Amino acid sequence: MGNREIGQRGEQYAVNYLRQKDYDIVARNWRCVYGEIDIIAQDGAALVFVEVRTRTTSLDDALVSITPRKQSRILRAVYAYLNAHDIPDDAAWRVDVIAVLCDRADSAKITHVEAALDCW
Repeated sequence: MGNREIGQRGEQYAVNYLRQKDYDIVARNWRCVYGEIDIIAQDGAALVFVEVRTRTTSLDDALVSITPRKQSRILRAVYAYLNAHDIPDDAAWRVDVIAVLCDRADSAKITHVEAALDCW
């Protein structure tokens, strides 16, 4: 399985996880000039922008793999989405990270960091 397939598999695990937590999926793989937002979901009143990091051996580096440059691109993409969809300035939103450890047995371990911007 190549990196692209592993990434897609991880994103599907993340979507399934969010649905189990009663999030509504608004969009997947939303693209703009600044990059891509893997998942956009609604959690109550909050719009949630999710960066998914998928690994096959260890989750140790999944969160630290989001470099300052990647963080900046994510934020620019978030603002582009908010502007493109006329989301009010006072709307509640956050950026979460979901790290997925996929194994060969078609199962996954998921770590969900809510409001990850506060951690960066």
